[in-house]
Amino acid sequence: MKRRKAKAAALIVSFPLLLIALAALLALPPKTAANSDIYFVGGPRSPSDDNSCISTCHPCATIQGAIDKATGGDEIRVYLGTYTETLVIAKALTLKGGYWLSAMGDCPDIADVWSSGYSTTVNDQAPGSGVVYASSNLDLSNFILTGGSYGGIFTSADITITDVTVRDNTGGPGIEVGGGNGADRKQHHREQQQ
Repeated sequence: MKRRKAKAAALIVSFPLLLIALAALLALPPKTAANSDIYFVGGPRSPSDDNSCISTCHPCATIQGAIDKATGGDEIRVYLGTYTETLVIAKALTLKGGYWLSAMGDCPDIADVWSSGYSTTVNDQAPGSGVVYASSNLDLSNFILTGGSYGGIFTSADITITDVTVRDNTGGPGIEVGGGNGADRKQHHREQQQ
């Protein structure tokens, strides 16, 4: 009888502790738009891929530099201009082009960075390459993708495309969905060109 009372008392004490631990675990928010990081690329403020890129004062120089720094669920805002590079994306991201700084004095807050409604150009000049390879979900908006010697966008994941123009790419499709992971596709296209 005493053992049953002791077990019951232990359960009464440990059950609330278990509930508290469970509540603490559930309180940890998953990465959402509300708590994701925003990275900045380009602009007039000495961009460098050595920067943190999470401030308009210290942006990345390349889109791929920001992609490499970001984690899944983050957003990358790209300043107006032309970027000569191939983008390889292996994590869920949002890439938005067409940004400009509304204030040129001190570093503006995020609220002072506006989408202009114009596009940012990614002009890939690499031989045997497409412009964008995405093996994870991607939300892509306000870009012109051009210059790919093996097509435009290659994806094996879900991709949302808004106000994106794919043009003047040779040797492959404008947009190809399916067919393995983006990095593998990029290597395959380069090998075909050799």
